[in-house]
Formats: sequence, C-alpha cells, structure tokens
Amino acid sequence: MPLQLTNLPRDSDVVFKIIKKYPYYDKVQIITKTEANETTLPRASFRKLQTSNLFQICLSNSNEETYISAVPEDQLQTAKHFQDRFIFQNGEVKMVLNQSSFQKCPNLQSRYIGSRLRKLKNEKLGHGGNYHAQYRYEITTDLGPPELKYILDTLFSKVEASIYSTNTNLPEGEWIDVPQNITKASIPNCNELDELERYEALTMFANFDAKQILNANEFKLDYYTRYTLENVISSALLNTKWCLLSSRNDSTHILLENREDSVNVFEVL
Repeated sequence: MPLQLTNLPRDSDVVFKIIKKYPYYDKVQIITKTEANETTLPRASFRKLQTSNLFQICLSNSNEETYISAVPEDQLQTAKHFQDRFIFQNGEVKMVLNQSSFQKCPNLQSRYIGSRLRKLKNEKLGHGGNYHAQYRYEITTDLGPPELKYILDTLFSKVEASIYSTNTNLPEGEWIDVPQNITKASIPNCNELDELERYEALTMFANFDAKQILNANEFKLDYYTRYTLENVISSALLNTKWCLLSSRNDSTHILLENREDSVNVFEVL
C-alpha cells in the first residue's frame, strides 16, 4: 500500500481536514507528554445494535456530530462490496445499493432537487462463460422525501447499525463511552531516518512497548503517555493535544507527528 507524506503548518486548518477525512476510526492512539489529569481526551460514544427503526434513529440523531452506518441483517455474511449500505451524516443520507435493490426504489432524483444518483463501477461475478457484470448505485438525499421511509422499510427493515457520536449525555444501558486504555509509550528520535523508516519506527513504537521491539536499543527514546481508544468519531479528535496521533480504520492508517513548527502527515492508502 502506498505511503504519502505531507508536511503542514502546525496551525493549519488542513490538519483538521486530514483528521476528519474519514468519519470515524476503529482504533486511535493519542501519544502525549501531558499527565492524564491535564489531557483533554475525546468525548465520544459508540453503539452497535440491531433495529427495525432506522428512520427514527436518524431523526433523533440528526446533529452533525453523529455518524450512522447500517447493513441489512440478512447481508451481514455477504462480502462488503456486494452489501446494501446506508450512511447518515450531517443531515445527509447516502445509500449504496446493488442492482436488484435499486430496482425496488422510487425515482427520488427526478422528484427532489437535492437528491442525486450515481452509477458505480460494476463488480465482476462468475468466470468464463458464466461471467456477468453487476452494477451498484449510490443515492444521496436528505430525510425530507416521504419515499425515503418507504425505501428504509423495504430495503433496510432489519439492520445492524453502528452509531458514532460526540454526545455522551445518552441513556444509560443503551450507549457506551468510547473505552480508554492508558499505557506508557517510548517514542524514538527519528531525525536521521528517511520517510519510510520514520513512518515504520513511529508506528512500531506507537503500537508496542519498547521491550517488545527487538531493535529498540538502537534508538534514542523519549517517554510519553499513550491513550488507546476504539470506535471514535473523527470530529471528537479535533481538540485533543498530541505529539503523535495514530488513527486507523479498515482501509487506511493516518499518522500525525507534531514537530516544532509543523506537522508531518503520514497516510497509508
């Protein structure tokens, strides 16, 4: 997977845009020199549930600091690139549908100015004489069209939904605060390393204790506090102070290194 390195000014709004490039991260490591009682950690919650009331959940979580994704329960064992997927963020609904599901939908884009349709790259099915192409379709709209509830009741009647939020004032027993694990981290001085070596060293020491790294004694190490969090909405990370910020999801890794007058952004695509 290709590695990209970008150097940005420390006070640049682009750093915030990099952090929010993805709506959430499966795993985040915040590495800082400040003590635990002096550190501003993300305030975030996460919930995964089975529901038959997706439309109402979107209505009740329509603030911009919530991200909802859902997959029909009967497609959970299907490969991701063949699943119907529902996403709700910033008041916008996005549905990615396979061809058979799309054919069951009313034509939103011809009735509502804010609704858009995009035909996605086809997926290849079968081999040889049994080969055929299956297209997927992306529908973007808001919660306004009356037909949307019909679509959800038809295609997303029973789903597994994941909800990422910055709202921590939620009913007990339904939500969990994003868990935090606090450990010590040893971070190497990487000034003599090239781009790839720097990324590899910082990533290795961000994830493991020095005693687990065979060549740790080859580096000059500084000592930090490491906070490991899971299932974090990206907007919750914006006000967090860090020396290193490592954020992962299933498709990418973004590593931010805070230097004296700039920020190194390493991104594996």
